[in-house]
Formats: sequence, structure tokens, C-alpha cells
Amino acid sequence: MGWRNSVRDALQAIRKTPSTRVIIYGEHSPDWMSALAPDAPVWRKVVGVEEALSVRDSADMEIAEPSRTGLRTVVIPLMEDHARHCPRQYLSLVPDERAIDVLANKAAFAAYAEAEGLSHLCPKTYASSADAVFPCVLKRLDLNAGQGVEVANSPEELQSLLQREPWRGRPFILQSLTAGSVEYVTHCVCKNGLIVWRCSFAYEMNAMASVRRPDNVKRISPITASRSNMSQIERFLRPLAYSGPCNVDYKISDAGDIVVMEINPRLGGSLMKPQNIDHLSGALSSIIENAE
Repeated sequence: MGWRNSVRDALQAIRKTPSTRVIIYGEHSPDWMSALAPDAPVWRKVVGVEEALSVRDSADMEIAEPSRTGLRTVVIPLMEDHARHCPRQYLSLVPDERAIDVLANKAAFAAYAEAEGLSHLCPKTYASSADAVFPCVLKRLDLNAGQGVEVANSPEELQSLLQREPWRGRPFILQSLTAGSVEYVTHCVCKNGLIVWRCSFAYEMNAMASVRRPDNVKRISPITASRSNMSQIERFLRPLAYSGPCNVDYKISDAGDIVVMEINPRLGGSLMKPQNIDHLSGALSSIIENAE
């Protein structure tokens, strides 16, 4: 009888899911645009989606009407600026301006963690280069995917880095180096600060690597994050009443606690890999279900 109950539950879920048009709002890298293209395989896995389209983030861009009446429209912005400019006449699940401002800027995030009593779950942030303990990590405030992040092994090396692109003349922070060649990413969909969907991956880097980059990862493995670690992640999101997708980059200390490098207020690149289509469909389904 178990299989009959499963079929019944699936049919009931389909009947409860309203027919939806999805608008992917903004542009990103080719792998993202391919994974989320109107004809991408992922949409066949998201219950209730009748049509999908991609729209550039442009003030003069006109969005076509749905192909038929009765379709609810859900907008899914790709990057932080796209979330800021997301068309408000449609349903969406996006963070507010404060949450984006806090999470999209590494200095603002460090200050937020300090104010909320969460700095023990992050690398130590140094007030200045004179206070830094070497080796330390130099981070430009506004880049992602490992860009603008470098280990400085001495004050001299730090000064040399600061004279180069992309740091020259740009705001930065210095943080303690967290040991370990495995970095974790947890992708979440949240509503009002509560995690309603998640999946996690372990990124195993080359033995000598301390900063994850696209070219130094040996292996990516799906994992199940511990209940304790998920609770710690949610502690960062609750004070922001965070809504929308996000991805949390962290290592795990010897005590088993997370050490958060950053929280990106958007979908994450792990989900766009073809082998992770089921995770991507789960994230999209949760966004669509919770959009308002």
C-alpha cells in the first residue's frame, strides 16, 4: 500500500500547485544561463511551471504577458543587483535592502556578525594591517568566486598585493586564515529568517590550497550538514528576517562549529552544474512555493 500512498500524495501535490510562469531576471555566466534557460531540463522537474523566460535587468525592458490567463508569475533574480531591481508587480522571494547590504559587502558582514554576537563563528577580522597576524587573508569587499581573495604571508607581501589589481585603491578587509583544505557550501531557501530548503556540498581542495578557487578543487561531494551546523547558519539569517535563496561558504573548526567565510544573498554556482539538477529543481520549487 505504501506505493499507492506515495502516488496519491504526489497527485495531491500536483493538484495543489498553481500553474506558474517563471521569469529569470538578470544575466550571469554562460553555465548559469544554460541551467536556467527557458528550455532547460530543470523546468521539467519543477511541478506547476508551464513556461519560463529570461529577462535582462533593464529599466526599459518590457516583460511580455503570460501565454494564457490564470498563470501566476514568479520572478527569480540572479545576482544581488538584480534582486534590488526585481519587478515588484510579480510574486518573488527576495531579501530586503538591509539584508543585501549586509551580506553583499564583506566588511558590513563582519560588522553584522560582531553586532549579533556571531563573530566567534567567523574568521577574526583585523582592525588594520598593523594588528594582523600572518599569514592572513586579504579580501576585497565586493567580489565573489574567490576573486579578490589572497593569502598574505608577511607584511611585505601584503603591501605588495595592495599595489596590484584588484586591490589597488579599493576597500578591503584582513581576516585570520582558517586552516583546512575542505570548504563547505550550504545552499538555502529561506522565508522570514527560517530555512525551508537546503542542500550542502564539500569542496576538497588541493592539499596546499587555503582559498577555494575554480581551478584548485579536486572533488565536490554532496553531504548532509549536521543539525548543529544548520542551526548555526540559521542564527545568521534570523536577525535579518532573510527571505530568498542564499549560499553559505564555511569551514568547520576542530570543535565542529562553522567558520563562515561569507553568505551570498542569491543562488549559488554549485546548483548550476548538470549533475546537480535535482538540487537546482528543489531550490527553484521552494522559491516558487514560498513566493509572495
